[in-house]
Amino acid sequence: MTERLSKRLIPPRKIIVFALASAFLITSGTSAVCSAARNVSISDGEGIDRSLITFETQVGKLLEKEGISLKRGDKMNVSRKQRVENNMTIEIYRAISVNITVNGETKKYLTTKRTASEILSEVGFSPDGDDIILPAPDAEIEYGGAIDYTDVSFEYLTENEEIPYETVEELSGEMTAGERSTVQEGVSGELAVTYLIRYENGAEVSRERVSEEVVREPQNKIVYVGAKISPAFASGATTDVSRGEISRVDLTKCRSIIAEATAYDNSFESVGKSPGDSDYGITASGMPCGVGVIAVDPGVIPLGTRLYVEATDGSWSYGYCIAGDTGGAIKGNRIDLFFNTASECRNFGRRSARVYIIE
Repeated sequence: MTERLSKRLIPPRKIIVFALASAFLITSGTSAVCSAARNVSISDGEGIDRSLITFETQVGKLLEKEGISLKRGDKMNVSRKQRVENNMTIEIYRAISVNITVNGETKKYLTTKRTASEILSEVGFSPDGDDIILPAPDAEIEYGGAIDYTDVSFEYLTENEEIPYETVEELSGEMTAGERSTVQEGVSGELAVTYLIRYENGAEVSRERVSEEVVREPQNKIVYVGAKISPAFASGATTDVSRGEISRVDLTKCRSIIAEATAYDNSFESVGKSPGDSDYGITASGMPCGVGVIAVDPGVIPLGTRLYVEATDGSWSYGYCIAGDTGGAIKGNRIDLFFNTASECRNFGRRSARVYIIE
């Protein structure tokens, strides 16, 4: 009996080898299983955050297993085909629908951003500090919310503008009253004007004149106006140059004004000048004093203008004359008629007159 038992027992040496082999296999298997498992964190924009251990090797497969699906417009920080790494964090950004109005036209957009300015940037606009965003740029926008966006921009623009020339009339004692001669033609100048233009959604809404520079000065037109009274003009006729003959002036076709008329002569009491003074007997226009030369307010009747003066009731007539002088008291619709003597001036006094403007 003892002999049979001894034949079936495993030798001690073999038992040790078997035990070592079994231990190795168990240890290796556990290590292989542990190396396949990965720790993953998932942060979902819908508020579902989870941490898990997975044996999945692809991000897309992991999401399917966890029952997480992406809708149109949703985004992730990794690709669905990306390999799952140990300690990986998967972030899912859920898209919302917002209404954006630009220049009165509203369109729907899907976006994963939440503030107004971030949403505008993500969907293709380029907001900056000048733009108008309603609500405020940092306002949180919820699903179905609305943004009113006005793209504001500025531009400096320089344009050339015309500077009109002026016509300057100079009295000439060498020319008969009523004659005119252009001695210098007028030339317009040029002005460079810079504007600051404001655009809203590409359309100009305002422009501000910020600077200007004269590129070319204008050249005035100079016209000589006759100041010498001819016998024909003083007698009530005027020369018709086109026909080469003397003809009467049709006063009914002339513009007229009502004025208060006074009288003056060449005395010191009237003009404040005495014989021997350098400008004695000379009017403000440079014409010599004389009957037919009257004082006016140049703001009402320009110097050199041909006139006809008579009483408003037709009781007297000074006749044809020329605006050739001014006076400190002659303002507005007032005229001062020249007479040769002080007695004539006293007799005339102050009267109402109709003054015809002969063009």
